[in-house]
Amino acid sequence: EDRGGGGGGGGEGEKQDDDGGDGDSGSGAGLGAAELAAAGPHPMLVMVYIPEYLMPTEFLEFLSPDLASVAFLRVFRHLDRPTRFCALLQFRDVASAAGVLRNYHGRRFSSFEEDHCVMGVVAELRRAEGKGEAPESIGARDARALPHAYVCAEEDPPNCAVCLERINLGGSDSIVSTLCIHMFHTECFTRCSGTPCPVCRYHPGETAPSACQQCGVVHDVWVCLICGHAGCGRYSNEHARAHFLETLHAYALETHTQQVWDFAGDGYVHRLLYDKSSDKLVEGNDTSGGDDFVRPQEPFQRLSATQEEEAVHSKLEGLAQQHNFLLMGELRRQREFYEAKVQALRQQGKKKRDTKPADVIASLRKQRKRLEARATSQEERVKELEEERNFLRDLNTNVRANEKDWEDQLTKTTKELEALEQAAEAIPMLEEQVGRLMGRLDEYSTSAN
Repeated sequence: EDRGGGGGGGGEGEKQDDDGGDGDSGSGAGLGAAELAAAGPHPMLVMVYIPEYLMPTEFLEFLSPDLASVAFLRVFRHLDRPTRFCALLQFRDVASAAGVLRNYHGRRFSSFEEDHCVMGVVAELRRAEGKGEAPESIGARDARALPHAYVCAEEDPPNCAVCLERINLGGSDSIVSTLCIHMFHTECFTRCSGTPCPVCRYHPGETAPSACQQCGVVHDVWVCLICGHAGCGRYSNEHARAHFLETLHAYALETHTQQVWDFAGDGYVHRLLYDKSSDKLVEGNDTSGGDDFVRPQEPFQRLSATQEEEAVHSKLEGLAQQHNFLLMGELRRQREFYEAKVQALRQQGKKKRDTKPADVIASLRKQRKRLEARATSQEERVKELEEERNFLRDLNTNVRANEKDWEDQLTKTTKELEALEQAAEAIPMLEEQVGRLMGRLDEYSTSAN
């Protein structure tokens, strides 16, 4: 059982059994009370998930109100998902652990993100035996784990990588251990902002796989050695060859096998030689001092005809062996490619054969019902359109039939309007005549009196 006091091992080989970290968001009141009581005087909590966007210093800032109560903090990588991380926190007493569990379980890491903090009580730590494996990357097959000499021995007390002071694992120091196994005082690490690790600059983020820049294919990718263009090979859409035809950049590196292809010479660029003594392909030596070339023992000494013939024969034999080796590899890749195609076709045929007739009939019946419902809806729509068309046709017929009557009525109305206009023009003359008559009547009445 490991309570996290040591920092010499790798951060990818541990498994945690936690209680109380079921992932429910809440206040955390009463979570893991019994487990904390049974965990001993120095309990441990696990933070199940740390978002990828949080830098270690930002994570410590998230815990800053209660960071003084943390005796040891260590970051681990999930075994099943290497891009996800968790953290183990060992506390000085049970009360501090209970307070952190109550305050942080269910709390959001950031007001701009939806990720919540999920914490639980650690009941047991089991360390898996074995060495860490090299990461999957370009040249991963040739990568090896670092020797043990690069890691501090467990019996040697480690030093803080920032202040170089001795770290007291069992004392009053608050200690942080990162994925790269560097250990720091918490105060020293919080001052190194902007980097995952101030010593090695290790970044745990996921590296995106190489993909064709045109079609996005991630397998059979060739990278141009001149400009870095990534294109797919002959088994996909041949965008790498299209790049060569466009730019005349002849050399491309296959990301899977790390071999260089010469489009101009239509062959691989390599320095492999066939060693007849070991019956293996070996890397060629420098031509200035290699043992694979037959050279005179003295300056300007010419080879005899027999020696020259043997040298030419040896070179031709080596080239033939290299060609056969490359041809065998290419044929093997083609066989694997077409076998995968055949297997996919067989799976499709088996899936079709495994389909039961009853299921096919039921599917066809459902499809027929959908088509019938759609046809009924279309028929109702056609009837509505026909009724609307008949109404508009009758309306048009009535308008045409009454067109003569409307024209006569318009002519009559026009004449009446003209008569009214003439009458309106005569009104001022009549008013003037009436005015003169009224004036004469007034004069007549005055003279009579």
